[in-house]
Amino acid sequence: MKGRSHKLPDLTFLIMAIGICIALTSDSSAIMLCVDAGHGGSDGGNTTGITGYNEKDINLDIALNYDEFISHRFAVTCPVPQANFTHNLYGSSYPPLYHFHDWSTNEPMSWQWDFGDGTHSTLQEPVRAFYAGMYTIGLTAANACGSDDTVKQNLIYVAPCTTTTPDADGDGIGDICDNCVSVWNPGQEDCDRSGTGDVCCCSVYTGNADGDLADIVDLSDMTAIIDFLFFGGEVSCCLAESDADRSGEVDISDMQLVIDYLFFGGHLVECP
Repeated sequence: MKGRSHKLPDLTFLIMAIGICIALTSDSSAIMLCVDAGHGGSDGGNTTGITGYNEKDINLDIALNYDEFISHRFAVTCPVPQANFTHNLYGSSYPPLYHFHDWSTNEPMSWQWDFGDGTHSTLQEPVRAFYAGMYTIGLTAANACGSDDTVKQNLIYVAPCTTTTPDADGDGIGDICDNCVSVWNPGQEDCDRSGTGDVCCCSVYTGNADGDLADIVDLSDMTAIIDFLFFGGEVSCCLAESDADRSGEVDISDMQLVIDYLFFGGHLVECP
């Protein structure tokens, strides 16, 4: 660079949650560079004056030609998610199921839901059962640039279900209100808030370790078991589902059974 000078090209920034693409233009050439947004540091706050954006510094070498580089430091804006969601009734059963839809902007990469009853979810768009009561729902959406939360007070109200007859299992709760019609369960325990009581949460076969409402055993169940066994993850609180071999606990043999079923034509165990 000694003895020579260059006019700094015009810069156009395309800011994304996980990276930065920069178009360099000059009188005779155009170069596109993409760099990791994690380079450099952050001032820890919003210095741009624009709500929802943080300012971050990056170091970048710009190639003006094949044999020379100019090093520059840029301050770029990093879009923080703006949390938002909607919900709708999912089906017509009791307890009612609600489907939550993420409408957060600025490319969130993780979600933390608080359903106001002590339960949570990290799914982007969860489905949840609600029993009698009033519920305030909160969502925190986050990406590499930061996080934002929104809380909707008293969003869902469920009236008590008081029908007592007919009552097929004789537990004092009418069939239309009972989360497990065929098995006596006066406490109506439902650990995963699926709308199906814990005493009958396994519907066809064991192995549904992720506890999804589809009640099918697929790759996500295998992943859930592996994550639980080796990385501190969680499996469905319905042991009758996640305990694929019905041994009384989730262990290596459950992982082997699910893998055998998915890839080698093995068979699952019927629900108790």
